[in-house]
Amino acid sequence: MQKFLYKGRGFLAVLAAIAFLGVFSVGVLRLVSYTLPLYLGHPDTAAQSDYGDKVVAYYDAALQQYKAHQYDVAAQLASRAYSTLTAQTGSIPTTARAQSEAADIQFLLGISREKNKQQSQAVDAYKQALRHNPDHLAAKYNLERLTKPSGGGGGGGAGKGDGAGQGGNQPGQQPGGGASHQGKKGI
Repeated sequence: MQKFLYKGRGFLAVLAAIAFLGVFSVGVLRLVSYTLPLYLGHPDTAAQSDYGDKVVAYYDAALQQYKAHQYDVAAQLASRAYSTLTAQTGSIPTTARAQSEAADIQFLLGISREKNKQQSQAVDAYKQALRHNPDHLAAKYNLERLTKPSGGGGGGGAGKGDGAGQGGNQPGQQPGGGASHQGKKGI
């Protein structure tokens, strides 16, 4: 066995070098076509790459558009992220990571729809977010805020859409300042 290894070490070195170059070139391709565009703020370019996570790229692109107040585009990209998540099996994988991603995508879709005055579609998206992650507090809060009955009761009550969470919420963050909604049912 030692004689074989001694005689074949040149061949093994060539094989190792070829394997290293293959792995290295895939890493460089991923860096150039996926990682750098994400880092430089071009997630839409990264989403077109075959070397990265398209769901993350579409979600980041949607989030970038939401922050730029382009809510229609953000909703389209969030929908594409959700579709990409379901593309292989036709349903969301049951892993905790996939369920969390699905909830965050639906939450982003919900707040984008809400900003476009599409309340019923926003409610549907928040419900979907909670289906994937029942503990998603921001989705719970926004869903309750949109579905609570308006009017009635003591004077000065906030109507639909006046909740503290409607402002500049970012997906994944709890809306409002915290104190304004303490004690509300479901939070």
